[in-house]
Amino acid sequence: MNEQARAHDFGLYFWIHATIIVGIWTSPFWLSWNWLLVAIGIYYLQLGVWGDCVLTAAQFGTRRRERSFYQHYLEKMGFRVNGERLIVFLDLILPWLLLATGILLQQQFAWMPLVY
Repeated sequence: MNEQARAHDFGLYFWIHATIIVGIWTSPFWLSWNWLLVAIGIYYLQLGVWGDCVLTAAQFGTRRRERSFYQHYLEKMGFRVNGERLIVFLDLILPWLLLATGILLQQQFAWMPLVY
């Protein structure tokens, strides 16, 4: 991999994106489910206004959900990815799965998130 490709693939956008994604995947443990619902609304607002994740659009120059961060890096690791199915999972399943996990942890098991 040449230096220009490495800088594009693992530059500032990558690290910001990766940090946010780790925060999203762990959010049911540290963020109140009420705020999770607000975050889901902001995510859908972002998709409605810009047509894509703002960071994905900036990093890959895409619009209208042509490619996702996950798809790009999974393919770089050698996985064959169905981009359309992945986007359905990311947009329609994952947000509600995280919310359901947050509600279950916080309501059923009395988990106290850090941000309430």
